[in-house]
Formats: sequence, structure tokens, C-alpha cells
Amino acid sequence: MHYVKIKDEALQLHPQIVIERDKALEALGEEALQERLTWLKRIDALEDEFVIERWIGLLIDLGRHHEAKELLLGTRFQKIHQRYKRKKLWRRLCVALEINAHPSRLDLNDVYSRRAIDLGIKISINTDAHSADDLDLIKFGIATARRGWVRPNDVINTWSVNRLHQWLQSRKKRT
Repeated sequence: MHYVKIKDEALQLHPQIVIERDKALEALGEEALQERLTWLKRIDALEDEFVIERWIGLLIDLGRHHEAKELLLGTRFQKIHQRYKRKKLWRRLCVALEINAHPSRLDLNDVYSRRAIDLGIKISINTDAHSADDLDLIKFGIATARRGWVRPNDVINTWSVNRLHQWLQSRKKRT
């Protein structure tokens, strides 16, 4: 296969060119991760939703899940296509999102909890207990979930062991 090199740097860094290049490199698998990173870093400052979508996918592929989660939570996709893509990215990123009930670590708030539920992502509520007294902190996690209109059916640690096991098995089959 013969490729013609794009000589004009402005054209090389045009978002559509970088996105299409990233799609092609992604298809090559792990051996192309570094090259994908190099190209996406060159246009990092762009506020282009499609470029951000590609960045999130790359961060997931690199195992940098926390960064991918932060970028995904902080990006509002406007186009319908991207809302579907966003759902796929969330499903690649996580099994479930955690509401950490400890008052100093309430990182998933009610708004993001609601957004996760709307995207089909399940929730777990964790006290982050370091002592028996910390178990009482669960009330803060439950309150956060309620403010986000999260139903008990959406919280995996309200499920029976059998239901949780079946759900985990069905996720394994999808990946």
C-alpha cells in the first residue's frame, strides 16, 4: 500500500484528518497506541467534540480510565451521533460508577449519577469505610443517589448475589 504524505502542516492537523488517521491506527491495535497519542497530542487544545471523543477512546485503550472518565464527565456532546458514541465509551470504560459516600470524597454527584443512569450505566454506593463508625456514612451516598433520581434497581449493591453474578456474566460476553 502506498500513502501520499500530506506536506501542509495545517492540513495534517485538521481535525477531520487526525480523526480519520486515528480510526485507521486504532484498527491496527496496541502497536499503534504511541502513534495515536502523538497525533492527538498535536491537536490537544482543540475544543472539537469529535477529537475529544477520539481522545477518550485512546485513554481507555491506554488503561488511563480515570482520565477518560473525567474527560467524559466534563464534555457535553451536542450531536445525536455523539450521544450514542458517548454511551459506547461509558460502557467500555466501566462496569458501574461508584458513589463514594464519604463526605470528603463525594466525587460522583447527583447530576452525574443521573447522567450515568440515562446512559444505561449502573451505580454502586460505597462508604469507603476505614472503621466500623464509617459504615454510617452510607446515608450520604444514598442521599446523593436519591437526589439524582437513581432507583434501587440501578444500584448493583442492592441486588441479590444471583442477579449480580448474571449481570457480570452478561457483561463478560459483550466484551
